[in-house]
Amino acid sequence: MVRPSFAQLNPYTSLNFSFDENGQPNGTGVNGAVTAFTGSSGNPNLKPTKAKQFDASMEYYFGRANSLTLGLFYKELKDYIFSGISEESYTSNGETVTFAMTRQTNGSKGKIKGFELAYTQFFDFLPGALSGLGFTGNFTLVDSSGGKNTAVNVFDPNQTENAGLDLPLEGMSKYSYNVAGIYEKYGVSARVAYNWRSSYLLTTSAANINYPVWSEDYGQLDASILLQVNDHLKVGVQGTNLLASKTYLQVGDPDLKPRYSWTSTDRRVAFVVRTRF
Repeated sequence: MVRPSFAQLNPYTSLNFSFDENGQPNGTGVNGAVTAFTGSSGNPNLKPTKAKQFDASMEYYFGRANSLTLGLFYKELKDYIFSGISEESYTSNGETVTFAMTRQTNGSKGKIKGFELAYTQFFDFLPGALSGLGFTGNFTLVDSSGGKNTAVNVFDPNQTENAGLDLPLEGMSKYSYNVAGIYEKYGVSARVAYNWRSSYLLTTSAANINYPVWSEDYGQLDASILLQVNDHLKVGVQGTNLLASKTYLQVGDPDLKPRYSWTSTDRRVAFVVRTRF
């Protein structure tokens, strides 16, 4: 069980009147209707997300620090939280107006299934300094369903066929893997790792456009090396995002989601000192 956050439960309400420069309504309403009356709100009545989970694993250990493992999982979710639109009426000074309110709400049901395969080995059969070389890696496949987008294509408010899109659950890449070369010998600890994940759904209905937003495939290379000076001190260098990978976002339905923004994160190098007492 995962309870909703305080931000999602926040009991605030914001009401807006939305017109274009010609005085025509241009807000997005329920089922694609165009309305001048829109709003957003928290939801103090959210239920926690619950899941029934089934997991199984097979593990094989060989040598002093080597392993090959396979994990299978299947999860049934209910009351997952997503952003939805509903009609709500508010009265002020005897005037009652119906607003299209965007708020966090509980979904119906979703499913997650897949597996993770992992392998770790040190090549201690190699001669001399080479015996400190090692490798670790894993591959994960996740298939999810049950996500819903209750908004419409705001780039063409007259179209309603995109309301209720069948989407994967948020934040889950279908494919991901991590590979790393490692070295542990003679007081030297070194690691070069590449982490990658396929495109995934960031949100079913982004706050500014009420439409699904996706993160494209992303991979990042990191590395570090530490030298043990004595029993209490290690010094080294750590590099993050050495390839200066960019994060690209897409907007749209699963079949048509053009790129619309990107974020560049600098490569970073840090000098590290670790002590132990």
